[in-house]
Amino acid sequence: MAPEQPIHFVVVGSGVAGMEITFCISAFLRKVTKRAINLKIVTRSASVAPDLKPRTRKLLLEELDRKKVEVLT
Repeated sequence: MAPEQPIHFVVVGSGVAGMEITFCISAFLRKVTKRAINLKIVTRSASVAPDLKPRTRKLLLEELDRKKVEVLT
């Protein structure tokens, strides 16, 4: 029997709303499935949450890394 395919989920936009959606989807999917989860954020900015302070952005990036969310700029 073939293993189940991972769940692929892409969030477009890395502002505050995009970050919230990403973290909520991550938590929800980890509760409801044992399948591998492949989360990505796609942004036209040079980094996530460009309107936030650098320290806040750094913390967000660390959390995205911890949750294995790929960021595509």
